[in-house]
Amino acid sequence: MSPCDATELAPHPPSGLFACLTSGRVFNSDGLEVGIQTSDTYVRIIRNATAACPRITWYAHRVVWEAAHGPIPEGMQIDHLDCDAGNNALSNLDLVTPAENRARQARRNLRLYGCRSTYCKLTPEQVLAIRESAETISSEVWAKRLGIAPRTVRQIRAGDTWAHLPGARPKKVRRRKA
Repeated sequence: MSPCDATELAPHPPSGLFACLTSGRVFNSDGLEVGIQTSDTYVRIIRNATAACPRITWYAHRVVWEAAHGPIPEGMQIDHLDCDAGNNALSNLDLVTPAENRARQARRNLRLYGCRSTYCKLTPEQVLAIRESAETISSEVWAKRLGIAPRTVRQIRAGDTWAHLPGARPKKVRRRKA
């Protein structure tokens, strides 16, 4: 059991896992750390299906919270206070309503655009530069320079993505044939 002493582990009875409340790491009954941080930065623990039970996915932040406080009440969510979904230390977690979670995301500018999100590849400044250089720098050059797909550059220039920034072309209104 690495960086967490066995005395710091709290059991999570529904899953049979153990959570280190200070680090937010999750361990199985053998003392091995479990969980995979996925592209959206959440840590998931996947238990494959057996004859006795179906495949189950646990989120590490929920395991940590429930190990410390018991079951999460119906309709409530866990918010990561530092906006890092990979930081599951109990001190970084807060129980909130869905409305409060959305309000916090909006205040942090995470809900709609994600530029402060850890998985966002571009900044608003890069997007504006892509738009301003439409006549001089090709999509392929931008894609190679920024490590994104040429299609992403074309979507930015067309206003299909990052439409909240200046320079996005208004969307064409498609009329249905009568």
